[in-house]
Amino acid sequence: TVNLGNYDPARAADMTKYAAAAFGERLVGVTVGNEPNGFAKTGLRDSGYGIEDYLTELKAYAAAMYDVAPEVPIVGPGTYEQTWWAPFAEVELPQKKILSFHHYPLSSCEGADPLGEPIMANLTTRHLHDHANNFRGKAMQPALTAGLETWIPETGISACPGSNETTKTHASALWSADYALSAA
Repeated sequence: TVNLGNYDPARAADMTKYAAAAFGERLVGVTVGNEPNGFAKTGLRDSGYGIEDYLTELKAYAAAMYDVAPEVPIVGPGTYEQTWWAPFAEVELPQKKILSFHHYPLSSCEGADPLGEPIMANLTTRHLHDHANNFRGKAMQPALTAGLETWIPETGISACPGSNETTKTHASALWSADYALSAA
């Protein structure tokens, strides 16, 4: 991942150039920014930062990176919000693209969604299994339409701050096995 929180396409290109030289064909891709859909929420960017801003910056990064390492694919958008997937899949970039998304299904940290609350009772329910399949299916649609590979570089049972009763348990291992097999 190259830093998008602090806009600097030249620095991203420099990192990509040296990563490509160091790792060669083992470098499978570079993500521009981590979860840019959260930049406005976390205060990293102003409250109006959104998809169009991301795409404009992504194009500048991609062009700079392509100039020094055209063989390195761009992986993105690396978001947990569905509205970002199709715009990434549709944007024109000079290098190969790979659609990626993040998924933490039990992340209703304050309990606003009782079925998404990170509690043991929700960990291995049919609802959670079906929700995960539906979420992945929605990510696959823009990728399939654009002919892109799809990756899930980040997942886990919960993204809530700190530990909760679903983390660090054998039950979370059952969830992980179900998720991995279903995603495959």
